[in-house]
Amino acid sequence: LRHPSFELAVREVVDTLKRLSFAPSEPARREDGVAVDVRHCPFSVDPQDPDGPVVCAFHEGLVKGLAEATSGEEVGVRLMPFISPGLCRVELSTGEAVAVRPRRRKGRST
Repeated sequence: LRHPSFELAVREVVDTLKRLSFAPSEPARREDGVAVDVRHCPFSVDPQDPDGPVVCAFHEGLVKGLAEATSGEEVGVRLMPFISPGLCRVELSTGEAVAVRPRRRKGRST
């Protein structure tokens, strides 16, 4: 990617997730950004936990706030919980990708 501030934001997100014991993978480049697999939740959330969506939404907001504060620009963040047993994924994309990616809203039809 050619966005030094975005690259810095990704590095800060990964470093912070490591410090918080999320056991993140190294970032994997995607078409419009990067993906970081997370192998541990320090809150021990599992797919059957009724409070899981609240915890995951908090983590998504934490990553977004950290990425945008570090980069100084809009960063798209999508958390995908439990893509396989014991594995979640965080996708980060640049401001340009955010502008063209349609937003999905739960419970609303388009």
